[in-house]
Amino acid sequence: MTRQSLINKIVYMLREEGTLDIDNYITRVEQYQDIKKIIEKCLDGFEIIEGKVIE
Repeated sequence: MTRQSLINKIVYMLREEGTLDIDNYITRVEQYQDIKKIIEKCLDGFEIIEGKVIE
């Protein structure tokens, strides 16, 4: 998977879950926690080595 494909997948999932909409959250901490969970879910099965994503 290319770097751009991975970024697109993460952004798509963030939009789908509504995590980019600040109105969905009471605090920024809750928003950040949800963003972190989604990014971790997208990166599951990948390793980041010297800034490169390896499957």
